[in-house]
This record gives sequence, structure tokens and C-alpha cells, in this order.
Amino acid sequence: PVTILERQGKWDEIGEELCRVAKTLQEGGADFIVLCCNTLHKMAPSIERGITVPFLHIADAAGTVFVSKNIRKIGLLGTQLTMEDGFYSSRLSSRFGLEVAIPNEADRKRLDAIIYDELCQGKVVPESKGKLIEMINELNRKGAEAVLLGCTELGMLVNQYDAAIPIYDTTVLHAEEA
Repeated sequence: PVTILERQGKWDEIGEELCRVAKTLQEGGADFIVLCCNTLHKMAPSIERGITVPFLHIADAAGTVFVSKNIRKIGLLGTQLTMEDGFYSSRLSSRFGLEVAIPNEADRKRLDAIIYDELCQGKVVPESKGKLIEMINELNRKGAEAVLLGCTELGMLVNQYDAAIPIYDTTVLHAEEA
């Protein structure tokens, strides 16, 4: 599956498969394409080049909301790749003028494990929720005015009631845009 290719760094293969599926959807009459996985948006440029219908980028849905609410600095939580690779934060910075903060390296690794080893397996662990809330609070101390749950599974652990700053879930924002 895609997760194995992702861990092996075979992004060209992932991009080819995503582009193939997007073309199939377009040929089937889709008015636009959405990709519900934040991490796989690393391959958004490949998909966009391969289709003629609009591609609704998940980060753009969030960026639009932040700009409308005059939020300038956000905390980004997601897979380690989403937080570290730059494809996501650079899009938010270049297109929307947002400053993006991420957790420290140890927390990024811990969050990646929470996502892949727990949430993707259907496990909701109370200790992990506590750790995620700690990360949100730390991002707030670093100046984040809001937090973006940049992984579709993170909404399984936290919601707005768990934080003193606004939490935005890309899953919800993307669905509303679509």
C-alpha cells in the first residue's frame, strides 16, 4: 500500500498512482479533485500537472480560513513528513503569508508514532491525547494564534474543547470547501 511506498521514499511511484487515479476521476466526469490525506499532498504538483479540472488543495482550504480570521501565525501538527518536509508549510507561507511553527524534534517523532501506530490502527490512547494537548500548549507559548490539525486522524484525539487557542481540522475545512 501507499504507506509502505511512503516509508520507502518512493514518491515518484506514489505520484504516478495518484495522478492515474485523478485522471480516471476526471474522465469519469469529476468537476474537481480532492485528496483527503495531508501527507500525500506532497505529490499535489504531480496531480495538478496531470489533470485539467481543479485540484482542491487541503492546505489552501485552511489558509483561506486563517486569512479570513486575520490569523498570522499557526502551529502545524501532522505526520513527521508533513511537519518537516516543507511542502505544506511553504504553501501556507507563500500563498497566504502565514508563519508556521512546528513542535520540537522529539515531539514530531512522537506525534508520527501516535498517528501511524495508534490512530491509523483505530487506537485512541488517553496518554497520547495528553501529549498532543501539551504540544498544542507549547505551540501557543511559541506564539501560535491557532493550531492546524494537518492530519486527518488527529481529530480523533482532540477538539476545540481541549485547547485555549482555536483548533482547525483540515478534514472539516477541506470537506466544507469541496
